[in-house]
This record gives sequence, structure tokens and C-alpha cells, in this order.
Amino acid sequence: MDSVITKTKNYVTTNDDKCIAQIMAIAEKGGFRIYVAWEWEEQAKQGAFGFCKSRELYQEVTKEAIQETANYGWDIGCTGEEIKIFANLF
Repeated sequence: MDSVITKTKNYVTTNDDKCIAQIMAIAEKGGFRIYVAWEWEEQAKQGAFGFCKSRELYQEVTKEAIQETANYGWDIGCTGEEIKIFANLF
């Protein structure tokens, strides 16, 4: 995962020690595309986060859908898409 330095140092630590800075759900035809900005704590403390995009669309934004996206989603770090989706973090 390509991590990118952001201006945020705010995040929530999950039960599996992921530090999530933000979650976005954007409606597309057929469901929601989920985006997750997350990193392990050592990097999150420095404001560096990786950005993932869900591989599938979801009807609901659930804990499982967020974890699936963080674990297996497409890496969009350093593509420019992360800046469009998470503009407030930059």
C-alpha cells in the first residue's frame, strides 16, 4: 500500500490495530463504493495513511465492508484519486 503524508493526525484504532482516519461511501449505480484511509499506528502518528477503494459495491456500509476494503481493496495512494476523495485530509 502506498502511504501518503496528510495533514491529519486524527484516527480511530480498530480491534485489529488499524488506524482509520476516514471512511467515504459514494453512491454508484448498484450500490456504494467504499473508500478507507488507514495505516498502522507508527505511520498514522506521522500523518501517513494508505488509501483503498472497494473492489465491489455494497448496499450497506458495515464494519465488515470497511474491513474488506481496507484488507483487499484497490490501492489508490499516489494516483490522485485519493486527493479527490479525501480532499479534507490534504
